[in-house]
Amino acid sequence: MKKVNLDLIIAEASGNMTAFVVYPVDPRLRIPYGNKIMQVIDDYNIEQVGFIAPSYEDKPLRLDMMGKEFCANATRAYGYYSALCDGLTGKQKVEVYVSGSKGPTFVEVDMDKETAIVEMPRAEKIAVVEMNGKDYTAVVYEGTAHVIVENEKASEEKAKELIRELKTIYDLPSLGALFLDRENSSMIPYIYIEDGDNFKKVNSCGSGSAAVATYLTRNIDDDVFEMSLKQPKGTIEIKAVKDSTDYTIYIGGDVKISEKEQIIFDVEDEAFAFVKKAKDEVAENYKKEKENK
Repeated sequence: MKKVNLDLIIAEASGNMTAFVVYPVDPRLRIPYGNKIMQVIDDYNIEQVGFIAPSYEDKPLRLDMMGKEFCANATRAYGYYSALCDGLTGKQKVEVYVSGSKGPTFVEVDMDKETAIVEMPRAEKIAVVEMNGKDYTAVVYEGTAHVIVENEKASEEKAKELIRELKTIYDLPSLGALFLDRENSSMIPYIYIEDGDNFKKVNSCGSGSAAVATYLTRNIDDDVFEMSLKQPKGTIEIKAVKDSTDYTIYIGGDVKISEKEQIIFDVEDEAFAFVKKAKDEVAENYKKEKENK
């Protein structure tokens, strides 16, 4: 075992809890570190771990989630944290770089109201999929897909069953089962992340909220669609604005950032041995390429 000492902050976005590690971590160690962090600080009900690589000026550069996924709530919180680091006030648009998204992502923050809004990537497709003899609607993005479930009771067993079936149709690193109660404007989301084999009912889900908005606007022609979508531990504000071809979807809500704190935990030696072996292989391949030139 090796002791690891890291700085982290806890970010809450509409009830969704993310631990941000504020220290450069080898990408191959993110999953073992992330799993340990969620075990050690379970008092916060942490749902995912993100890794922020600080610049030499001690300002955040990039957020990478432990499962390499795009997390909309973590992105909102990261944009708000970036604004705090830069000493911004009032309403601002913050440019951030996050895993699962190509190029920059822009987060609109209101530092006085402690809220953040992010524009969501557009769905690649909306498809009717047959699972267990019943038709469901799946909303598919780059790297993730969500199945919308209406008129069925939410349960972990049912969610796992649907996600297993969805995995056979869309072999993506992140999948979700969203139990939507349209009448009460509420949703219970279950999410599976392949890296780390992580399945759980989450407090709130940003990409799932966008998937619900995509699903609900597919057959309407309103210029603007707005909805407050209640979830187990928070509410996400949805706004969909129609352009010439489709809707641009924004999700937003409150954000809270904790003070920086230190965490100490043990990691198995095998994790470091794996990283060392990978680095040695890279160095050996580089040496051979140089010799062959």
